[in-house]
Amino acid sequence: MVKKLLVLGDSFCHGVGTVSAFKDPRNIEFAFGSYVAKHLNLGYENLAEPGSSVLRTVENGYHYLHTHKNDIDTVMIGWTMPNRIGIYNNNAMLQILPSYILLGNNSDDDVFVEYQNNVKFITDKNNQRYLKVLPELHRLIIDNNFFHQAASSLMYVELFRTWLVSQKIKYYDFSVFGYNYNTCLSASFKDVMPLNRHPTITEQKKFADILIEQL
Repeated sequence: MVKKLLVLGDSFCHGVGTVSAFKDPRNIEFAFGSYVAKHLNLGYENLAEPGSSVLRTVENGYHYLHTHKNDIDTVMIGWTMPNRIGIYNNNAMLQILPSYILLGNNSDDDVFVEYQNNVKFITDKNNQRYLKVLPELHRLIIDNNFFHQAASSLMYVELFRTWLVSQKIKYYDFSVFGYNYNTCLSASFKDVMPLNRHPTITEQKKFADILIEQL
C-alpha cells in the first residue's frame, strides 16, 4: 500500500478558486499538495477546509490521524490567520472572520449574501432566515475583542506539533499568510501572489515548487 501525504489547512490549502469558489473535491487536485505528493511519490489526502481556523485544522488532523495514522507518511500543515473563529457539526458550520461570516454548509453553492461595512454575510438555504442577525453577531465579536486570540492559536499549533512528534509522525508546516508561527518551512503564499484573493492553478503550482525546494 502506498502511504499518503496528508494536507491540513484553510481555503488556500484546499485549492479554492482553482475549480470552484466553494469546498469541492475537484479543487484539491490543483492545490499545492497534489504536486508535492507526486514529487514525494506518495498518495494524497487533503482535509483542508475553506474558512478553517487554526483550532479546526488541529481538530481535523488529530481525529483523522487517530484512525488513519498507519496510512500517512507525511503531514503538511498550512497555518491560517490566528483570528478566525468557528463552530462545527456534521451538517453546518458558523465561521466568523474579520471580513465575513458563513453560516451553513461550505460545500453548498446555493447561497444568500449581504454586505455591510465591507463585511460579507453568507448563509446557505437552510439558514437563510438567520442572515439578518449575522451583522449583529459580527459586531458583538468586534466590540468584545474576540478576534484577538493569537496566543490561543499559537498554543494550539505548539500542542499539535508536540503530539505529532510524540506519535512519531513526520510533518512540515508553514504559515499561509506569513504570520509568525515559527514554522519549519519559511514559504507563504505571499511569495507567489497578492493575498487579496485565492490562488490560481498556476500560483498553486509555483507555491508547490517553493515548498519542494525547502523539504
